[in-house]
Amino acid sequence: SATEQLNALTERKTLETDIENLITAKLNSDCLAVLGDGTAEILVSEKALNETAALQIKDIILSKTDIPAEKITIIGVK
Repeated sequence: SATEQLNALTERKTLETDIENLITAKLNSDCLAVLGDGTAEILVSEKALNETAALQIKDIILSKTDIPAEKITIIGVK
């Protein structure tokens, strides 16, 4: 139903915002989280991105969602 779809969309947007806030707090850098159907794309500043940051981002996604690690994409942006 339309109500169920709206609720699902609202929940996903809330989760994206929660993830963005956690990543921003950890890395001290803005980011954008886009959750798809079983996937996550995280856009974060290249300056803040290193191996440790990538692990922290994956930990946050894994703790907040049921998305598997291999479906998490982290993209560095200028």
